[in-house]
Amino acid sequence: QKRVGVGLGWDLREHRGVPLVVHNGRYEGASALIGLMPSRRAGVVVLANRGGISMFAAEAIAAELYDLLLGVEPADVTARLLAMAAPELATSDRRDSTVRARLSAPASAYAGRYEHPDWGPLSVATRGPELSMKLGTMPLPLAFGDVDAFEADRSYPGWFERDTRGRVIGVRLVLEAPDTARFVRQ
Repeated sequence: QKRVGVGLGWDLREHRGVPLVVHNGRYEGASALIGLMPSRRAGVVVLANRGGISMFAAEAIAAELYDLLLGVEPADVTARLLAMAAPELATSDRRDSTVRARLSAPASAYAGRYEHPDWGPLSVATRGPELSMKLGTMPLPLAFGDVDAFEADRSYPGWFERDTRGRVIGVRLVLEAPDTARFVRQ
């Protein structure tokens, strides 16, 4: 496929010379891809229940489905794309969602339930001096940089929010850049 531009949030591509419009995205634990072939009045939707590597798999599955829509022998792009995802595959199931944090207060000061009206519950738990985080039931492995700031699942910058007395009152996560989701402590 060759990308030829972007139109109203859609990637404008070509697949074997046939115009294609694609929109894809990912949320921790799930991915989606919609690919439309206007000239064929057809399209594909691929949904996957896995985080980072699922976009590789969704693109591979979609490419094979586009070939089927065109009536040509599907190219084996799955093997090539999964090879590209091999490093992520090798580490994704072994990642621990708990990493020693750089915190300005004891870990227990951050533990609790936080809520966002659209994204739902975010929980922060402690294991000794370490923190772990889950969005709903999905673990978000944390890597800390600056004090009280982190990157969740190697993709989403975030930080703990404090009030004027220093109490942790929320978590900010950039889940859909450039917008920041604010999870309020319950």
